Amino acid sequence: MEKICPTCKISFDVPKCEYDLRRFCSFDCRSKYHSRIITCDSCGMEFKAALSKLTANINSYCSKECYSKALEKKVYSTCLTCGDEIIAKQSANQKFCSLGCYWEYARQTYRGVKDANHDEIVSILLDAGCSVLEAHETRYGCPDIFVGYKMDNYCLEIKTKKGRLTKAQKKFQDGWRGHYAIVRTPEEALKAIGLME
Repeated sequence: MEKICPTCKISFDVPKCEYDLRRFCSFDCRSKYHSRIITCDSCGMEFKAALSKLTANINSYCSKECYSKALEKKVYSTCLTCGDEIIAKQSANQKFCSLGCYWEYARQTYRGVKDANHDEIVSILLDAGCSVLEAHETRYGCPDIFVGYKMDNYCLEIKTKKGRLTKAQKKFQDGWRGHYAIVRTPEEALKAIGLME
């Protein structure tokens, strides 16, 4: 029986008993069909890679040596807690500049803690005649305080000068449909609720 090879498009004869089993006219055509020529991300040399591995988004290197060299490359990123620049090995996948920043991020994300300027800002708001509900321990990205003033409610996230929103806090901010403000000083808090221009 006759069949068309999907790689070279040439017809070839196949025994009737093998018609449903054979797709290619030769092993070379089978190999070509299931592989691609790509460029090594490390040295730039072209090499043949299995299509299954390319689909899985791996095997971008022509050899173990090139893979190891790539892992040693320095990459630049930003600390998720303080925003400082990080220079690390590509293999490290480093997200924090120090162990202190890691624990600070973990506390804010999973436990919720007061920022260094939290009490000062709350005290100023109370002195200004506001109602303040502290919610920094609520977790899941919930803002630090809810402020009530003249029958209006305000949602304030307190951060230090270099403090950044955690992933959970960013998710809350994106999904919240009411008032939301990030404040870093007592003045910014007062401006957020309309007590200062």
